[in-house]
Amino acid sequence: MNSDRETFYNNGLKNLPKTFLNMYLGLEGENGEVLSYDEAEVWKRILNYRIAKHLKPHTILETHAGKGVSTELYRLALPSTLTAKSHSVKSKIISCRHWEKEIELIPDNSCDLIDIDPFGQPYKTLEAALPKLKDNGVLMVTNGEMMSVVRHLKNTQHLKTDYYGKTAWQWVIERYLPYLEKVTGLTVQFFYAFPTTVRTILSKQELPRKLFKGCKQWMWWLEKYAMNYEDGKEAN
Repeated sequence: MNSDRETFYNNGLKNLPKTFLNMYLGLEGENGEVLSYDEAEVWKRILNYRIAKHLKPHTILETHAGKGVSTELYRLALPSTLTAKSHSVKSKIISCRHWEKEIELIPDNSCDLIDIDPFGQPYKTLEAALPKLKDNGVLMVTNGEMMSVVRHLKNTQHLKTDYYGKTAWQWVIERYLPYLEKVTGLTVQFFYAFPTTVRTILSKQELPRKLFKGCKQWMWWLEKYAMNYEDGKEAN
């Protein structure tokens, strides 16, 4: 990790509760992700925490709860929130382990905040979970398809593109974000892209910009190419 990335990462850690870091900083997730060396993972948790504190949601749905790292963070953001297994539709945090079956038990229009964070692509989960979101709720989606775009692996892309490598960021802007807005009927409030993933936050309500303060939209080497393009547009 170079010095710029390390600074960005360390600044991010300052935004998370110490009790959370003590429990989870070195824990390896089910898919190998570790907070102690991944700035994208750190900032995902920061935004989760900030948004939960801002919304004070009655019901949170996690479609891919994994080892419960985000579940614990939501609990810290909302101390009065109860955590229960996903089959209990009255629970405050619905943490799915097998989302295909468990989402069916959740009433439509019942969730204030939905967190879709799969290892891979989110499209099937998104289709199943979207009806559960309240009209003014917030949807957060992670998409690992970015890795396929960066590596030019068209056979594993859902939204196929000729962009790849240093132009992969253009797929995010021109293809992926417009697609999300179209299929959800929501507006992109914020996103960030890492060479392996894109994290997007959508809602009909306008979220305060302070929730995203300090978070880069283009992380690691993507920043160089996206910023060069924007600088060139301004010069013209």
